[in-house]
Amino acid sequence: MSSDERIYRLVFEYYEARILYGYYKYGENLPSISKICAVFRMAPATVRAGLSVLEKQGYIKIDARKASKVIYKSNPEMRRRSAAEYFVPRKKAIQDLLMSSELLFESCRVLELNQSNFGEWEKFRPSFEQNTDHTVPVTFQFCLMALRALDNSLILNLYWEVLRFLKFPYLAEDEMRNIRQENFEGKSKSECIVMLTGYFKDCFHKSVKRLFDFIDEAQREFELEQTETFSFQWNIYRQRPQFCYTLVCSVIRDIENGIYTKGSFLPSLPKMAKYYKVSVSTVRRSLSILSSAGLTKSFQGKGTQVLPEAVQADIGRPEIQDGLRMYQESLQLLKLTIKNVLLRTLGCAPDTQKQKFAKRFSELVKAEKGYLCIEICLAFIEEECPLSGIKECYRKLRELTAWGYPFAVHRLKDEAYYEAFQKIMEHAAGHLGRDEISGFADCLEMLLQQEEKNIREIAVD
Repeated sequence: MSSDERIYRLVFEYYEARILYGYYKYGENLPSISKICAVFRMAPATVRAGLSVLEKQGYIKIDARKASKVIYKSNPEMRRRSAAEYFVPRKKAIQDLLMSSELLFESCRVLELNQSNFGEWEKFRPSFEQNTDHTVPVTFQFCLMALRALDNSLILNLYWEVLRFLKFPYLAEDEMRNIRQENFEGKSKSECIVMLTGYFKDCFHKSVKRLFDFIDEAQREFELEQTETFSFQWNIYRQRPQFCYTLVCSVIRDIENGIYTKGSFLPSLPKMAKYYKVSVSTVRRSLSILSSAGLTKSFQGKGTQVLPEAVQADIGRPEIQDGLRMYQESLQLLKLTIKNVLLRTLGCAPDTQKQKFAKRFSELVKAEKGYLCIEICLAFIEEECPLSGIKECYRKLRELTAWGYPFAVHRLKDEAYYEAFQKIMEHAAGHLGRDEISGFADCLEMLLQQEEKNIREIAVD
């Protein structure tokens, strides 16, 4: 599925859930296209595409001159069964994802909330000061306002994917509608945000309780105890084919890990296609991107060689720009979440695995290969974190951060940068060796912050 298709399906799935589970009933109107555009931050054409799918599925009737009307007929029993068939098989995954989301999004909201763009705040404030019907629950809009302040499409992508899986926030009765303007009169933006954060948490906890009460009842009522379970998967929205980017990341990581040694030739196109389970044309496009990234060079009649030393990347190429942007946004997400995730993971991992991790980390630092330490940290979290939602998220981030390898190698040639980098890594290795988890996490956070700043400067240049 392309990026555009995934984006317009957000509109489709949001309103499908609201119709299926009875928020919008037969004969009622959906909000106007302009209102949906304003909240979802989508172009009219994208919203129309989502509504068109709703019409094809028999949920609504579109009228060019009026708001779309719901034509789907259901009764309370149908709605209850539909909800049961969706939520019961996902109970364990939802429980896990809720705990994972606290680690992923709480840091983003708390850290960036007071930095929300003033224009965003001015647009948002009327929606909680007026007791009107909302296109999207105010709790949604509040969280989106905070996350948009980060200016990071990857974080918003993850947020939407989590909501698509959880689904119940789409259905929540919005207690924030009871908020009145007088509650906020005379208060500063910061004071209002503190109050809204409290309202948000209260609303969310009430919604969670209602959901699990319903699941427990519906599981018995509809005899769904033995149903197949589902797990969360993070689909990353891209403007270009996913397979090509995934293969590029896989080959970069295989170069980093010594599977393809520097100076050697990669296997033939058919062999690589078979090994990575992709088409030959995907391999060919991926090798072209790797060449532009400065890692390989193709020779007519001889094949593709892993360069003995990475050369300057062609950052003007669209695919490289896109990979660079994803890398920078991945670093920002990691910077905001890594400390809490590491504390959780290292706090639960067996001592033998922690010792093995600490030893490997220290070996890389001593071998002056500290640029690989982020990779092994993400691999350790993917392997040892007790939350599968975090594992899924960090698995994808581990893939995306592989794009930074050629840039890191070049920066380490600068003596001043290398000395500062090595010093941080030595401190990190020391903390980890002494089982000082918080100090270790602080070092990684500092490193990620510096790396994000460097990559942002490259992208701007």
